[in-house]
Amino acid sequence: MIPASGIDLSACEDPACTAVHLILTDDDGVEFAVASLEPDQARKLAVQLNAWADRSEASALREAGRLT
Repeated sequence: MIPASGIDLSACEDPACTAVHLILTDDDGVEFAVASLEPDQARKLAVQLNAWADRSEASALREAGRLT
């Protein structure tokens, strides 16, 4: 896994742009992944990220004995 210290989700400055831009940076601020997504793709990604985060948190709580 590549540690990402920065995640930037933003829309274009150009009002005509309809994309959502995902920019991942390392600890030094160097971009290592960039993606331009359509709004529906960005929403699907957000749903998946939330589900993965929930599973990761539940796993950590189980390991700590705070979730059965």
